[in-house]
Amino acid sequence: MSSPLVSAASSIKALPQAIVDKIAAGEIVQRPSSIVKEMIENSLDADATSIEVTCEGGGLSRIKVSDDGKGMSPADLEMAAVRFATSKLATFTDLKSIRTFGFRGEALASASMVSHLSIATRQREGGGALAYQAEYEDGRLAPGSLKPTAGQPGTTVTVADLFYNMPSRLRAFKRDSEEYNSTLRVLQRYAVHRAGSGVGFVCRKKAGANVDLNTKSLSPVSDLARLRKAGQEPPFPAAAASAARKAAIGHVFGGALAKELVGVAGGEGDVAATSLAALEALRSDTFKGAGPGDEAGSAFDFCYSCSGLVTNAGYVAKAASAAFVVFVNDRLVESPGIRKAVEAVYHDLLPTRGKPFVYLSLEVPGPHVDVNVHPTKKEVKLLHEDRLYGALALLVRTVLSSGTSTRSFDVASVVPSRREEEREREREKRDRDKEKENGAARRASAGEGGQLTLASLAAFRHGEAEPAPKKAKSTYNPSKLVRTSAAARPGALEPFLKKGGSAEKTKSGGTTTTTTTSTSSTPNPRSVIKHDESCELFNVDMTKPGAFAVVCRCGAANVALPEPTLQRPAKVVPSACSYKSILALRVDITRRGDAKLSEKLRSCTFVGCVSRTRSLIQVGVELLLISHHELAKELFFQLALARFGSVGTGTLGGVDVVPCIEQALLATTKDEPLSSSSEQSRNPEKLKEAQQMADVLAEKKDMLKEYFSICFDVRPDNTLVLTGLPQLLPQHQPAPHALPLFLMRLASEIDYGDERLCFEGICAELGQFYAELPYVKADGSSQSSQESSASDASSKAPTKGAEVLNVPDATSHWVQHNLVPALAYLLVPPKEFSEDGITVQRMALLSSLYKVFERC
Repeated sequence: MSSPLVSAASSIKALPQAIVDKIAAGEIVQRPSSIVKEMIENSLDADATSIEVTCEGGGLSRIKVSDDGKGMSPADLEMAAVRFATSKLATFTDLKSIRTFGFRGEALASASMVSHLSIATRQREGGGALAYQAEYEDGRLAPGSLKPTAGQPGTTVTVADLFYNMPSRLRAFKRDSEEYNSTLRVLQRYAVHRAGSGVGFVCRKKAGANVDLNTKSLSPVSDLARLRKAGQEPPFPAAAASAARKAAIGHVFGGALAKELVGVAGGEGDVAATSLAALEALRSDTFKGAGPGDEAGSAFDFCYSCSGLVTNAGYVAKAASAAFVVFVNDRLVESPGIRKAVEAVYHDLLPTRGKPFVYLSLEVPGPHVDVNVHPTKKEVKLLHEDRLYGALALLVRTVLSSGTSTRSFDVASVVPSRREEEREREREKRDRDKEKENGAARRASAGEGGQLTLASLAAFRHGEAEPAPKKAKSTYNPSKLVRTSAAARPGALEPFLKKGGSAEKTKSGGTTTTTTTSTSSTPNPRSVIKHDESCELFNVDMTKPGAFAVVCRCGAANVALPEPTLQRPAKVVPSACSYKSILALRVDITRRGDAKLSEKLRSCTFVGCVSRTRSLIQVGVELLLISHHELAKELFFQLALARFGSVGTGTLGGVDVVPCIEQALLATTKDEPLSSSSEQSRNPEKLKEAQQMADVLAEKKDMLKEYFSICFDVRPDNTLVLTGLPQLLPQHQPAPHALPLFLMRLASEIDYGDERLCFEGICAELGQFYAELPYVKADGSSQSSQESSASDASSKAPTKGAEVLNVPDATSHWVQHNLVPALAYLLVPPKEFSEDGITVQRMALLSSLYKVFERC
């Protein structure tokens, strides 16, 4: 017989799994900063060297974390947001040796339950040229959301509408600025710590906004990142890592604080050996009952290693710069015990309420750390905590009391106040007025023969006037003289090949008269240099720029010299546009513009091509080496942006997209190119990948045609063909040999999910495509890619890197008369072009060369 207590219906019921998961998700995703921390730790586990974070609405509206890590495969995407699915943990004992940040597989699953989660990823190696995108709902892959897309190697995680299904949690966040500042603080600390391993961080409030954190551009950090990409793995030398961390601290907390930092380094025992011994003891269970002297017991002896940077004993950090940053085994943690122990050392050294800046990186054996205390992994439990606190306090006290912790002072120049400057100007004015009065008195008192009168001599004796000091004869250095004239065209040295004026002296009585005869500033050289009619130079007009060089080169008579004037192209009026992203990009071009470099390009004279990517120009007395390829990329980028939605279309006969992209894929993988005569030689894998890229372009063809005049058409047999390209510059046709790479990058490198990045990326790819120089025949017609390859192979010249140094005259003529005028009148050159030392370089100062000519 059943008990009456059991027969009654129970009011306690198990919660549905969906509610349980959402409750658990609230423990992981407490606020936007916590989810950003989880995402960047996943990026670091993926061996990323660049991490960019965008937080819109403080992170509640949208969080986007992009990295250049290893990426994931399509199979990984299917399990990415499944709860407790991980590749970093297999057994329970692995918790004792875990060195990765994530290991439980809860972060992405929790994010998908309280937001709209999407992931786009492309494998760095072996994953092909396409990325894959997926969307998730409540820890599961949304049906039909996994599909190929364009993207760069790495992973981009987007979390939109955070806590959209938890209104009570959403109402708890009052100000977006507070949430963004909390996220920024987390990123700043990781940026400082990871700078020593070559990882750069970028953070901004929204797409296109100014960055609030950018350690990726710091030279010490970028140098280490290049070493990692070259195959060298951290840890790097201590000096290089410390320099990178100091640069990051200066960027985040201020340069004044960075100057006051001293290094901390110390430890006890062998962390690596102790960690291995402890793991072996855990796996074999030999630690049970082991005594302190046993081998298993020694695996759990006290052991640590510490490095870091702290402010010296004589510096008090400002409130905005004071921070206490602790990493344990590369994990950002909060340890009240460590903080209390270290700040107690500064308590006796700093004034009341004075705070230091402390950054410490601890390495302890993995089994000595319990990282599974809290779901956020913010707190950890350490073995031998009290002993560790004392060791760290002693280490910091030793560093601060040593001679290395000295205080340095900056010497500032004294700037006079405005009142002092006004007094100085008044004194100078009084001195000038007094000098004029004295000069007038001297002139009035001088006789006709230039002698002083008795009255003036008496005035001098009484101090009313001063004798005029004898004016020193002005001297000049002949080596400083430059033969130039503003009236002559740049490069016209020939009009100055003349004799100077002659001076004749005649005596008349006791007076010497000097008569100076001067010629015209720019006379006709024929009036100075006489040639017979039989001389081959008789009919050459030496006043024209370039005449001297033509005669020296070939010695031919009756040479017709063209006028070296630039044909100014038509002005480009930006099209009307209501897209905020396009307007912001146009404003950014104006903001980055360099007026000085623009003026130089406007007044330049083309000298000649050095290679297919570089040219020489003359600006006044400067000889500049420019990368016309980089300038052209920026020019066509700006033209595509200015003519957004209203650019003309140049029609094509129809280019089959799939074989074209396949050619680019084979070229980038260094395989054999596709043979037009042998259809069997086609690579099935590359053909499939090219077809996927063509499908991406077919999906976006309406947008590409409407805004950029890149026209695609689908034939009845489902073949995608390219039928039109934009006419960005009159009389300019893009190079056919660059078309395959352009189509491949248009399908694989553009972020079509973000409006600004999409438009900016397409304009950048158009700039890259149109900047390629056409292969021009001698008669002025363009070559095909096959003809150009054959001509290059038959007349191959020495190369410098990837630059072909032998440039045909027809190509040089096209650069001079088509590209350079467009650069001069249409380009808004960015400031970085004049600062990077690559795009624009000054090769020589012609005034110095003229001095050499004078001495010859």
